[in-house]
Amino acid sequence: MQDLSIFDTVTQSNAGAKLHLLVPSTKMPAYADAKETLPLTISLLGADSDLYSKEIQKKARELRRKKNNSNDLDLDKSIREACELYARLTVSFENIPSGEKGKYIEGTYQNAFDVYLKHKDIRVQVGDFISDQSNFIVG
Repeated sequence: MQDLSIFDTVTQSNAGAKLHLLVPSTKMPAYADAKETLPLTISLLGADSDLYSKEIQKKARELRRKKNNSNDLDLDKSIREACELYARLTVSFENIPSGEKGKYIEGTYQNAFDVYLKHKDIRVQVGDFISDQSNFIVG
């Protein structure tokens, strides 16, 4: 008989999972080196994680308080808010080049925010990964 732990997506989302970035033009896994031994990965918490739920609840309270009747969408603000959320859900970076030969970016909140804001395709890959529950289901 199957164990019900397979339905515990919260625990698995809280544990996080690794996104191996893909090269936009080829959709092939991206590496920091020509020998393909240093995969460009980002460890992320999932959409079922406690932190994600807390962030979404905070945003909902903020929207209720503002009760903004405007239908205008501020795209720049939406992008920044997505980057902020994704940066909070980032556990670590692995082999993400800094631009200096042989140096890599540390997975801090600010570094993650900056990478996501500057690189749309990485931001999209991170958002898609976080929202895909299957990335956080083990077994």
